[in-house]
Order: sequence, then C-alpha cells, then structure tokens
Amino acid sequence: MSAAVLILSVLAAFAGAAVGAAWTAVRLKPRDDWFAKVSRRLDDPPNDAVIAQLLRQVDGRLSEFSRIARADCLMTSPAERLRSVTGRWHQYNVTVKHGASTWIHVEYEIKATATGALEFSVEYDDNQGGTADYLYEGVLRDDRVVLIGRPAAGGQPCFVEIWPHLANKALRNHFGICLNQSWDQQETVIPCIMTRTRLEKDDDEVLDALWIAQLQSPTGLNVFPRLRGRLGDP
Repeated sequence: MSAAVLILSVLAAFAGAAVGAAWTAVRLKPRDDWFAKVSRRLDDPPNDAVIAQLLRQVDGRLSEFSRIARADCLMTSPAERLRSVTGRWHQYNVTVKHGASTWIHVEYEIKATATGALEFSVEYDDNQGGTADYLYEGVLRDDRVVLIGRPAAGGQPCFVEIWPHLANKALRNHFGICLNQSWDQQETVIPCIMTRTRLEKDDDEVLDALWIAQLQSPTGLNVFPRLRGRLGDP
C-alpha cells in the first residue's frame, strides 16, 4: 500500500468518524456500509483511480460534516425508506415559454446522502436560449416528499415541490404541486407529475387530461376546497 493511499484512507476514516459523531449529536442512525467500503479500499492496489475516489470520499464526508456542524441543512429522512424515492424519475411541470404556459419534461436522478438527505441536480432550459443548473435537496416523511431546488448561480427564489405520495410504490403516476416565482415576482402554484418511466405521450393536452382526471378522482388532490368552484376560468 502506498503512503498516499494510507494517508487518504486515514483521512477518509476520520471524516467518516466526524460525520458519525455529528449523527449522534442530531440523533441520526449512521450507515455502516460506507465504513466497510473504506476498509476494503485499504487492500486495493495503489493507483490513480483509488486515490481519486478516496479524495472524493474525503471531500464528500468533510462537506457533510461541515453542513451538520453549521446546521445548514438537517432535512433528514429515515434511511430504511429512502430507496423508495431514490433513483431515476421523469418529472413534468408547467412553465411559461414565449408568453404561453406549457408542460416541460426533465429527468431527476435522486440520491441519498450519508446523513439521510435527498440530493440531486437538474439542468433546465432558460428563456434566453441557455441553461440554468438547480441544486435540489429534499426530505421524506411517511409517503410525503418535499423537494427544494435552488439556482446554482443564485439570484432567484427556490423552487418547491410537494409530493403527497411519492414513496407509495403502488402508484404509477404521482401528482403534486410546485411553488415557483416568475421573472416578474409573481408567485405561481403549478401542477406537476412524476413517474418512474417516461410517458409514451406527453404533449400538453395529454398531461392536462392526466392532471384533471386525478382532480376528479375521489382519491385525487382536493385543491383549494371551497374556493375552487369560485375561481372560474382565468
């Protein structure tokens, strides 16, 4: 074993121990699988790939510890439930393009951190022909999931998604609402859909019909009770 690999392995273990201590402080249950992986790395032959991976582990673990120590984000979820929402999703939400409301499709690759938080990033097309990166974090409670996306470049309010039953594996399509602020600072409540497999037809009319159908279902979202019948058609 090279000296570099030994030093990095010790640093990785130390970083993991620091996170473990922080887990105890916030009454979280540590995950032992990562420590086992680090131990196995001690027997790996020294090469650039091993060193690069250990560096990423050290950086990731120290970043987790820093966030916990600052109480920057303690949106943690039960570790045993995280697999029900991690992985690839297809998300549909309504946005405004060229002055008209339309559905857009993006892919989510939701991951769980060592401290039980949900994290991922998404690249959205903007109205200037470019792209904007959003960094997401989230929390799971029972079947409910809340996701919060913040522009990596800053300057805009966060994008909040509320999914009442995202952890329910029996459902094929999941319906939620999202809170977004437009460029003119108008707050908008928009419909959203999530599914594990991309819909065969996902044009505006099809997605409108899907969301309206679940509104009319006895088990669908009862949006704005009392007020909905008075809103009319804008």
